[in-house]
Order: sequence, then C-alpha cells, then structure tokens
Amino acid sequence: MSYTVHTVGVHGGDGFLIVDGNNSVLVDCGFAWAAPKLLDDVRGILGTEGAPDWLVLTHSHYDHCSAMAYLREHMPTMQVAASKYAGHVFKRPGAWETMRKLNAVSAQEHGLSEFIDVPNRFVLDRVLGPEDMIDAGNLHFTVLPAAGHTKCSIALWEPEQKLLACCESAGVYSGEFATRILPDGTSVPEDVPYLVGPACLVGHDLSLDFIARARSLGAQAMISPHYGLIEGASRVNEFFTAADFFHLYAVRRICELYKNGLSEEEICSKFLEFFYTQVVADFQPRAAFELNATIMVHRVLVDCGYVEPSSTL
Repeated sequence: MSYTVHTVGVHGGDGFLIVDGNNSVLVDCGFAWAAPKLLDDVRGILGTEGAPDWLVLTHSHYDHCSAMAYLREHMPTMQVAASKYAGHVFKRPGAWETMRKLNAVSAQEHGLSEFIDVPNRFVLDRVLGPEDMIDAGNLHFTVLPAAGHTKCSIALWEPEQKLLACCESAGVYSGEFATRILPDGTSVPEDVPYLVGPACLVGHDLSLDFIARARSLGAQAMISPHYGLIEGASRVNEFFTAADFFHLYAVRRICELYKNGLSEEEICSKFLEFFYTQVVADFQPRAAFELNATIMVHRVLVDCGYVEPSSTL
C-alpha cells in the first residue's frame, strides 16, 4: 500500500487525509467550530504551506462539510468537490439554518461559548457526477453514487489500491454487543461481529443497494465515516455483513412497532434506545441523532406503505 490515511480534526467531525507522495485528497472536513484544529492537523502532515489537491465532500451534513469555507480561506489552492445535489442543498436557506443550529449545539457541548459559525455560502470548484474521476498524482478515485443516507451522498473508489472511501449510506460503526439477543427476541448471527447503525434518511432500499455494490468491489481497505480505516478484505466484508443485517433489522423493527400501535415518536424513542450507543454518543450529539432517527423512521414507514409522506420531514 503506497498511500497513508490520516484522521484529522475532532472526533465526530473527522476528515480523512489520503496521502500518496506529494499528492493528497481530503475526504470531508467536519464542523465549522473545529476547523482550526483540522487545519493544524493537515499542516502537521503536509507542512505549513501544504494543502490537499482536493477536498471531496461525501454529503451535505454539517458534521462533514461546514469547515469548508475556513479551509478554503487558509488553503486557497485546494479544490472542493461534491455531488450536484449537494450543490443544490448548499443554496437552501433551511439547510444553512439547520447546519448553524447543530454546529452551535456541538460547539457548546465541547464547552465553547465563542466559535466559528457556518457561513451563508459554500462554493464548489467542481460538481461530481456518477463515475467521474478525482485525480491527485497516482491516486485515481472513481465517484460512486451512494444515495440512501442523503440524496447527495457519494463514495470514492480507488481501484488500483482497492481503497474505498465510504459514506454513511452504508451505516456507522456503533460498538460491540452487550447481548446477541435483540429487543424483538431474535438473535444476531455469528458472522455479524458488531453493531452498525443504519442512517438511511432517503430510502432503505437505496442504502441496501449501495451496501451490495460497495461490498462487490472487493476493497482491501475502507475508510468508514466517524470510525476510520478498516484494513483487510475480511474486515471490510465483516462491516458490510453487519451493515446489511442491521439495516434490514431496523426496517423490520420499525414496521413491527408501528403495527403494534406505537406512534412515530414512540418508535423513534425505541430506535434511540437501541442504536444511540455510547460509541455513537461520543461523536454525535443526541439532538443530531434524534433528528436523523425521526426522519428515518418516517421514511421507512412511508416506503413500506404505512403512512403518507409528511411535508415537514
């Protein structure tokens, strides 16, 4: 493996700097309030005058993209790329309002009363489409559409190195099991090594399709959001086994609870009890997780034909 992967920034708002010789790609950039820390980390690796060739945003959520403007100001040679749909999101006033609110919550939870806010404008140097290429020296990444977590989600695949920079449509590592008996009484299969929390906000079928495609690539290494580098084909495959299992379990459980008479709010509470583990709490504020869970529960019930779409979600 000729490249190195460095986790930069703060936990929960991580970026991942992929370095190969004199070239590098930064995948995601985290919170606006933590941008100075991420910049210091990048410069500690690339040198005080160094900058990544590219910053690629896997999607448009505040914990993945809101440091962008600060980094562009301090590393003007770095080019920024994201999907076309992410570009649309960045133009929405409602998206800015949500990012500012959640950035402030995260900053305050880290003990800050003064912090860098989310700006009211993001500028992309390049809009990415399916199968587009991101080139940086000997690194040649193919853009994979990865809707499921969001409509704008993408992943990056480097076929020569067999490196996958994944996104949250595949789920997020959420810790070890306290027990292999699930709340509905079923057991976790032996080939599922740990908990992967689903985050399919725009469609569980889309997430499952992405998991299947990502798994089929045969990656030798994978960057997993909010976790880091997973090395070895067998360990990558273990992640996708867990991701597939818990996506299907979550959908089944949400539908069962609804059929048993629970409201969406009550189902969301049950979802948090199981999936909002201490591992997740260490990187994601409860308010942000609860917002995502509320959207996901409603989306699953819509997709499965139990409720009509809400105009507010």
